[in-house]
Amino acid sequence: MSESSEPMGPLVSRGCQVLAPGRPIFFARVGVFRPTQVEGKWWQCKLSLPGIVDDERVAFGCDEWDALQAGMQMVWIELDHKARTGWTFTWWNGESSDVNQLLPHWGRELHPRR
Repeated sequence: MSESSEPMGPLVSRGCQVLAPGRPIFFARVGVFRPTQVEGKWWQCKLSLPGIVDDERVAFGCDEWDALQAGMQMVWIELDHKARTGWTFTWWNGESSDVNQLLPHWGRELHPRR
């Protein structure tokens, strides 16, 4: 895939209701766009965090798999940070407000290489 191909929407996403301190409740579709190769070298995935972060977030990897995995982890990191600062995210028609539902425990840990 070339650097110039622009994705239409996130490759993987999940809808949620968002309650940010001092703001009305809104709906957002958080996710990760399709990986694209940059300059024939590394791969990147743009994140979809509408209304949650103001600037663009991008995850990088050595291949498509790595970039997509990093993107999903970055979405979790961003939402976890917001949740710790008073934001609430509700999944599945209000059934869960646990940000940890986005990734299994092992997917949230960063382990040093041995």
